[in-house]
Amino acid sequence: MSKYEEQGQEISYFISDMLNKGALDINNLNDFLFDALFYGYHKEIFIWNIADVGNIVDNEEILEQILKENYDISGLNHNEISSTFFSKSEEKKEKMVAIKIYKVEQRIVKVRIIFATEIITISGGSPLETQSYIPIEINLDKKMIITKAYRKYNVLDEKFRYNSLILYFTNKIKNVLNISTEIFGKDHRRAIYFMCKSLVDEVFEKISGDKESRVDDAIEECSRTLEDAINISDIKVKIQQNNIFDIKSSINKMIQHILVSNFFYHFKLDEEISKFNGLVTYIKFNDGTVNAVVKGENSYKSVFISDAFMGLRKSMENKGSLNKLTLIWNISNSPWKVTYDTGDVELLKMQFYTKYDEGEFYYALDRYKEFESSLLDSLQTVDRKASNKI
Repeated sequence: MSKYEEQGQEISYFISDMLNKGALDINNLNDFLFDALFYGYHKEIFIWNIADVGNIVDNEEILEQILKENYDISGLNHNEISSTFFSKSEEKKEKMVAIKIYKVEQRIVKVRIIFATEIITISGGSPLETQSYIPIEINLDKKMIITKAYRKYNVLDEKFRYNSLILYFTNKIKNVLNISTEIFGKDHRRAIYFMCKSLVDEVFEKISGDKESRVDDAIEECSRTLEDAINISDIKVKIQQNNIFDIKSSINKMIQHILVSNFFYHFKLDEEISKFNGLVTYIKFNDGTVNAVVKGENSYKSVFISDAFMGLRKSMENKGSLNKLTLIWNISNSPWKVTYDTGDVELLKMQFYTKYDEGEFYYALDRYKEFESSLLDSLQTVDRKASNKI
């Protein structure tokens, strides 16, 4: 396949050539398309938490019966991706084109479904009918519904937009299988804040840690001098209520920022990403009055060299939650840009910016889940302590 990519040819040439040579049969083609559609260029991802799995049970016959009653499929290994096209005479241009179940010790752990639908885009001023595919994974182990789409531009109608298609087909399969979901509330906003904080702290510790020890005495002396000069009454009490009064902390952060900004001044992402778990490139949060945005010079530049980052760092810490976070993960010493969007309390949105595979997707999702799990564990601990006092 690399030969076709080097020649700048599309995958359709590769598939056609392989079929003509007899090197690829229709079943292998459908299997290939199934895997390709779940990852690759379907970079827009919506994720729901499952509250109740409904009709997805260990009894495959029941699951198959329910799906056959609602969709024209041959069974739980149905796959007609390559042979599905919509004619002009068809009134309802949507189909379940593929389904596959995954089991561990006779227990269904995952169901993957692909829907096909026809949408209309505008090309050269004229309407163009084209197919879109919506892959949906119902992951029972992670208790999540994961729905993806390929973003197409210049669509004729709002209903053809990727987000509308994701919501439409997800709600439809939820109703068919009687699956209920639960809201994230503010948990995902707090989880990505702690994810951001962890990566920011890692960078500061690795870059400025050895040098900070040499300036600690100077910072201590400077902060005492400023406290005396400013002469704010009850400053110790006020620091406990709002860290904006913590002069020593502010000076320390300023020194950190200078050292880190200097490091990233000539930073080469591809060569040096291996030094970190990840780098933050975009932050959006609401400080209670307005939406605040911190970003690098471009989408692949770290926020650390942004003037706004220093000014808003305290506000972020006080808020403790983010609306959106874009970062570059270090996956096998290669940079992978991912956005986590928590603007909707019902779901978590993720976006990849380059072609990705299953391993890269689950790395980015599992890192989020680590921080979400840690957050929920800490909240439960607080609740238990509070209940014990009653």
